Amino acid sequence: MSKSKRQATPQRPDEGKRKFLRDAGMLAVSALLTRPMDKVCVVVSDLIDTVATAGERAALASIVDVNRGIQLFAGNTNKLAAVAGTPGISPYLRSAAKSFGAFAITALGDAKHFERVSEEDARLALDDKSSDLILLGGPVANSLGAKFTAHNFVQVNEGDREILLPIFNHSNGLRWGFYCGSLAYGSWGDKVRKARRYENGEEVERPLYGLWDLKESRKHPQPFFVDGDGFLQEEALLITRVSNPYSRVGTITTIGGVHGYSAQAFFSQSDANLKQLLLLTHGASAYQVMVPVRLLHDHSIRHTSGQVDWNGAKIVITAA
Repeated sequence: MSKSKRQATPQRPDEGKRKFLRDAGMLAVSALLTRPMDKVCVVVSDLIDTVATAGERAALASIVDVNRGIQLFAGNTNKLAAVAGTPGISPYLRSAAKSFGAFAITALGDAKHFERVSEEDARLALDDKSSDLILLGGPVANSLGAKFTAHNFVQVNEGDREILLPIFNHSNGLRWGFYCGSLAYGSWGDKVRKARRYENGEEVERPLYGLWDLKESRKHPQPFFVDGDGFLQEEALLITRVSNPYSRVGTITTIGGVHGYSAQAFFSQSDANLKQLLLLTHGASAYQVMVPVRLLHDHSIRHTSGQVDWNGAKIVITAA
């Protein structure tokens, strides 16, 4: 071989994945250039419009149609928080919604096509043929999202008060759902189990939840793991995308866990995690994905955070 001839540069291990994302992104941009964008005329004032990249559009396409507008409802119906006298959106979901909003506007290239909506407006959005709807938060926090992930609310007596408990419907066709208790929040049999973690710099005990995997068992949900000191070590993020049954156009995507850490961890790195989701779903428009989330406790500053584990992610492609 001639010394003047250049040797081929070794390809990085993840270069193939990057090339796929670039190619998919160019297809998404091509679609945008040939099809008019439906318009949603609400601007999120605290987020700025930036130039979109092909890769970001492709990543966003894993949960919405990038040719349409996006309406986002972050759940604010946490039953336990309401009973404790602190109703409203959790700080974890608030952080997740803000992070996703910034990313969505960047990906779309126009703030007018992204809208944060109230629960009332989210219900009205079900009949909106111009937008896809994203419901942020698990069944405890987002009662509307619970509806589209096969969780039905049952009224039970907990001590001297009546509460609404989300129960996963096994006949709905979804593989995964959350277990929040059968007699009370965190009830396993006739006992209420709790786990420790940190919130706002304070150590707290909260009900222990779990996960149904109907492929593994229809009789027994799996509780999330708690270490020997009583600290919660894991939860799960469920991403469920279905066709909108009301408008017959567009999709509804519910993204959430049961403690808030999972959604916050996912959207704190929206670009990277949505690209991982894109690789997993292969462009499917209807699916359910289960992503394990590790909980990390920094005892020195009394702080708990989540870490998404894509190595353990599983997917079921469903009928559109």
